Amino acid sequence: MPPALGSRLVGTAARPLNLLPVGLGGAAALGLVMAGLPPLALAVGALSLGTWGALVAWDLVSAPKPEPAPGPATTLASPRLQGQLDGLVVAAAAVQARIQAHEGVLSPSLAELNAECQHLLEAATGAALRGDTVLTMLAGVDQDALIRERDLRGRQARDASDPEVRRSLTSASEAKAREIETWQSLSTLANRIAAELVAADAALDELNVRVARMTLDDPGSAETGGQVREQVKELSGRLNMLERAAQATLAEVG
Repeated sequence: MPPALGSRLVGTAARPLNLLPVGLGGAAALGLVMAGLPPLALAVGALSLGTWGALVAWDLVSAPKPEPAPGPATTLASPRLQGQLDGLVVAAAAVQARIQAHEGVLSPSLAELNAECQHLLEAATGAALRGDTVLTMLAGVDQDALIRERDLRGRQARDASDPEVRRSLTSASEAKAREIETWQSLSTLANRIAAELVAADAALDELNVRVARMTLDDPGSAETGGQVREQVKELSGRLNMLERAAQATLAEVG
């Protein structure tokens, strides 16, 4: 037998989910023996062993699931956002690896948590890309010059004696004020996106520890799993909301 196949056979045979029928069947058979029904106990024991053998055989003949191919790395112009996003990718991978390595009654709940973790990473990537676009645009804008121009048009409007000239200059000053306000709102959004990326990274680090605790406590932490899942979902929602806000504001200056 090839070493790799032997190693796989041992691992499959000792898999907790595969051993479950043997444990339950053995307990049932022992009870039947104590009840004075050894033939029935023998049948139950044989059935449990047969179930275990079928599960092991199925695992051996089933092709292992290939690891998902990593997506293309996201490259941002902003070193700060790039560093934050890279950290999130690493943190999410650590959580997902821990979840995927667990086998137990919490597996369905953890699978949902794994999906929420992926959603959070996707939301963070979208928000980081939008924030990067904002920062790139802001780098090409001299807001101090815009403020000076706004103030200049305002003074000229106040000094103008002709009503038409005053109205035109006032309109120009107000337009500059709105432009400045839009750029400032974009700057605020970029800062909020960066802050939410920091929060998401910290949440994933905490999640990694909580998943470790959940798997150690399995099967007693299903409620905790739901709470953690809601926390991750809330973070995803906030990032999606910021990304949409940045998109809408960019459309105003596009």
